[in-house]
Amino acid sequence: MSTENIQALKDIIEGKSSVWWHKWWRDHAVALEKELGRTDYLKLKHGRLTAVSEYLSKIGVSYIWSPKGRLAETYAKLDTSLLDEDGKLNEAALDEHWGGAIGLFKNGQADQSMKIFREMLYKIVESQNIVEFEELANCDILFELGENDFALACLKVISTIQTDDDFSNVLEEFNETYDDIVFSAIDFAKSEYEKRTSLE
Repeated sequence: MSTENIQALKDIIEGKSSVWWHKWWRDHAVALEKELGRTDYLKLKHGRLTAVSEYLSKIGVSYIWSPKGRLAETYAKLDTSLLDEDGKLNEAALDEHWGGAIGLFKNGQADQSMKIFREMLYKIVESQNIVEFEELANCDILFELGENDFALACLKVISTIQTDDDFSNVLEEFNETYDDIVFSAIDFAKSEYEKRTSLE
């Protein structure tokens, strides 16, 4: 990798760049595919900034993660539909992705917000979408984005669905289909909720 690109990536991690990952990658991917070996290229393509940090360490380049760099790492994990053209979070798109629940929660309408979230959760369970369910069950990305209160409220809802009559019929089948993965994810949500609320 060129010295210029190495420095640019180091600057993103250290919070010294005005450029965010997805824009940088969009502008440099074609050149990097020719410049790097296939293994390193694919690691960066799929591992994004986390893989960048590993690559820099591998080639002996020192760096220090900054808060902005960690935020850039989080943005890099998001689907581009949730980002603006510069690769930065589009908060309106994020709220839309969550059915408007985040905006309602921030406006003090927690009950309505969780009603929407619960409906989203039910549709995912009913459709037996294990990928989306596991993403919801840990809420990691919400915590990384700083949406802590909303994420905690979501974890609380997830942790109670095993005793919810509305979920009982579809939940058992969902869990059996994926060999106890679903109930394990719910148990994780319970423990995560308890751990995080005990720290408050």
